[in-house]
Amino acid sequence: MVGTAVKPNGDVDLKKVLGGLARHPTSIRSLVSTGIDFNKALRSLRGCRSFVLDAVLGSEGLIAEA
Repeated sequence: MVGTAVKPNGDVDLKKVLGGLARHPTSIRSLVSTGIDFNKALRSLRGCRSFVLDAVLGSEGLIAEA
């Protein structure tokens, strides 16, 4: 379903998603679970964003020199 539901420009074709869910209603549970996992991962990444930026760019926003 995922391979056919994504348009060449990266947008999601909602008709194809809904059609796939209508043909395979048991996939709804997996789709919801994937969405929940995605949201947890995104929150986690947002929580450590400043740490990663400081590690990469240095505390003053510039690359730290050794």
